[in-house]
Amino acid sequence: LELLGPTFDNPDVRAYAVDRLQKSDDEELLLYLLQLVQALKFEPNVNSNDDEPATQDSSLARFLISRGVESFLLGNYLYWYLSVESEDRGSPGTANSRKLFAKVSYDFMVELMKQPDGAEKRRTLLRQAELITILSKISREIRSSGGDRTRKIERLKRFLADPKNELTTFDPPLALPLDPSVSIIGCYPEESNVFKSSLLPLYITFGTTGALRRRR
Repeated sequence: LELLGPTFDNPDVRAYAVDRLQKSDDEELLLYLLQLVQALKFEPNVNSNDDEPATQDSSLARFLISRGVESFLLGNYLYWYLSVESEDRGSPGTANSRKLFAKVSYDFMVELMKQPDGAEKRRTLLRQAELITILSKISREIRSSGGDRTRKIERLKRFLADPKNELTTFDPPLALPLDPSVSIIGCYPEESNVFKSSLLPLYITFGTTGALRRRR
């Protein structure tokens, strides 16, 4: 990880670090996948030419994409780590970094579609993104709406139960973005809640496949 930080810009040194990473299995790689994604912004040539793929001169980007398309577990987390980084507007001077992460995410999707089951995996990731978009929308509306917490809870339950939002039943089941080893089949509006907090975080219960379990 140190060799992939901002101190080392020699491509050969960074390529050596990536070569060592090749020995990691999926479980081990997942432990520091987020740090590796963030290390992409220190790649010296990865963002040098807007007309070329982000992986053109980045051994790290190529490595992450190759492992992500081989394993849906890694690919799921890679997709979301890249998505979060590409949308981060919390600090100044991050425009180039956001563009970089968006390019790597695009390259990942391109490579994913080359796999035999790539189209199915891509549909899953896009369905996850749609779910997060819908939940983010209601979260913003809950925070900005008037009324006390009781009214906000009722508003949340009505939104989740509304058939047009398609949140009570997922067919086929959907891999949970936070843990793709868990497949969710829909939410339970009546068991949902709004926490007592200034940010009003949502508490949503999902049913899972297999046993009749619930996931919050």
